[in-house]
Amino acid sequence: MAPRERIAYPGGPPILLIAGTDDPVGDKTTTIRDLINRYMKQGQLALEYRFYADGRHEILNETGKDSVHRDIAHWLTQILDRRADAGPAQST
Repeated sequence: MAPRERIAYPGGPPILLIAGTDDPVGDKTTTIRDLINRYMKQGQLALEYRFYADGRHEILNETGKDSVHRDIAHWLTQILDRRADAGPAQST
């Protein structure tokens, strides 16, 4: 079996953080905002986030789930399109 290749991502690997504004686990986005700040301070430039109004902890299964699913699909499509436009991945 070939050794695993590490793919180099300029600005870090793409990350999408999603949370509901009423999520008690995320302290109503406080802990998520702290995480975003930590990532950015460490140079993570490929970071996007979305907060869903009135969403709680199960935003993938709540009333507004269709919007969340569409946003995730759109984000993934953008990431995959950028990779396809960039050509073959560089390994480190």
